[in-house]
Amino acid sequence: MIVAELLGHFAPAEDVHRLYRLARRWARPDAVTIPASYQLVFAAARPAALARELAAVADVAGLDLAPLADRLRHRPSYARLAPAELLGPEVCGADHDASAPTPTRFTAAVPIASAGPVTAIAVSFLATLAPGVTLTTAVDAAPTHWLQTVLPLEPPLPAAPGDVLDVEVIPRAIVAGGTWAWTVRNRGEARAMDAVDALVGERDDLLAQLGVRRGGPLPVSPAVARLAVALGAAPPDHLDVEAITDRLCAAWPARYADREDARQQALLLLRALDRVGE
Repeated sequence: MIVAELLGHFAPAEDVHRLYRLARRWARPDAVTIPASYQLVFAAARPAALARELAAVADVAGLDLAPLADRLRHRPSYARLAPAELLGPEVCGADHDASAPTPTRFTAAVPIASAGPVTAIAVSFLATLAPGVTLTTAVDAAPTHWLQTVLPLEPPLPAAPGDVLDVEVIPRAIVAGGTWAWTVRNRGEARAMDAVDALVGERDDLLAQLGVRRGGPLPVSPAVARLAVALGAAPPDHLDVEAITDRLCAAWPARYADREDARQQALLLLRALDRVGE
């Protein structure tokens, strides 16, 4: 049996998939994991705290902080929502085995019961601990120490009772909320949000390091170049995430659950180097 509390507010964000897969290497083939699986739980929302936060930075002592508000609108956050802040029922997405490879995409069809607009998607989870035994952080359930993940929409998305939102979440690096992107569609309109837009620095360079921008070598950021010089090496002409991944796998084969795990670690390493150099 493998037991651990590795679920984050956004369930997989504490690297549960990677750590359980590594633990299984030393466990019996029939070992049971607790939790065994989880589902993300989605709902359309209009969080009051999000509206207050954006209003608070709109005008501070006469200063126009609209650019800061724009960044906050692209930032995932965590809050304890009330049922009255939801615009429809909470619905579960697909069931994910906790020791399976880390998912690269989460989707859900989210119904609307109250008139919009929708300003955010609220995400909680339902974890299966054992057959018939579950733990949930849903808004309408008993409170836990976990909060709901709030994914803002800008501008707010119009919706009417009976509509069903098409929700897609892409966690590029699962443990770093600043790399997530999400898209919500309804009646021909779409809101494509990207947490990278909430960060400072060069967006194109960061997207390249995350493997989003294709078509050629990746640029070498100033932080990576400085580190190379500090270690006595010449700065590389470009970065190749796949080559970095291969080197990590070769150097520490027991450290990574699979190649995708090593690739995510390579992306996080490059992102961390840029953040240190800011």
